[in-house]
Amino acid sequence: MTKLSFILRIVLIVLMAVSGIFIILFYFGSAVQGTEGTEFYEPTITEGMLKWTYILFFVAIAAAVGFPLAYSINNPESAKKTGLAILFLGVVVLVAYLLADNTVLTIPGYKGEDNVPQTLKWAGTGLLTMYLLLGIAILTIIGTEVAKIIKR
Repeated sequence: MTKLSFILRIVLIVLMAVSGIFIILFYFGSAVQGTEGTEFYEPTITEGMLKWTYILFFVAIAAAVGFPLAYSINNPESAKKTGLAILFLGVVVLVAYLLADNTVLTIPGYKGEDNVPQTLKWAGTGLLTMYLLLGIAILTIIGTEVAKIIKR
C-alpha cells in the first residue's frame, strides 16, 4: 500500500465516521423545542448535517476534478485524449446553443418568471445537447457493430 492510498483510506474512514455520528444524532438526538411529538418534528442537528453535506459535496467535486487532473499531469497522453473529449463536448454544446430557440411561450394562466428568452435558450440548449449526445451514442453503437460484422 502506497503512502497516498494509506492517507486517502484514513481520510475516507474519518469522513464516514463523522457522517455516521451525524446520522446517529439525526435519528436519536434531541428535537427543536416545540416540534417534539408533532408531524413537524425537526432534529436539532439538521442545520449541522446540511452543512456537513455541503462540505462532502465540495470534497467530492474537488476529488472528481483533482484526481483526474493529477493523473493527467503524470500521463500527458491521457491529458491529450481528455482535452479532445472536452473540446468535442464543447462543440456539441455550442451547436446546441446555436440551434436552441428563445421564443417566449404563450402559456395561458402561467404567471411565472421563467418564461424569458435567456432561460428558454439555455433550456433548449440542455435538451438539444442531450438529443445530440444520444444520437451520437446510438450512431457509435451501430457503427461499432457494423465494423465488427465487416471485420469477420
